[in-house]
Amino acid sequence: MIDITVQSVLRLWEQDLSQKEIARRINISEQKVCKILVTAGAIETEESKLLKAGLTVKQIAEKLEKSEKAVICRLPYEKGIYNAEYPTRNALKIRKCREKFDINKIK
Repeated sequence: MIDITVQSVLRLWEQDLSQKEIARRINISEQKVCKILVTAGAIETEESKLLKAGLTVKQIAEKLEKSEKAVICRLPYEKGIYNAEYPTRNALKIRKCREKFDINKIK
């Protein structure tokens, strides 16, 4: 199943809206819009091209003179979207584990 946020981003992108406008309309960050578009193959960033060429995040950061965090923001999702409507099995396991150790629930 495709997440509603992903569907919304792609639909608005097809309407030729800018990443900034998409982010504003659906109340998410521009970085998340970019990451969704890259993951869906709708756009390609310099960072994603270099990743496809076999470079590591560290190598890309050095080549582009950016931080590794800045590079990661412009690469496709590897494990799925954070707080997605339809999380992966692993995300569900992590959420369940965190619920067990929620400080607010400890008496």
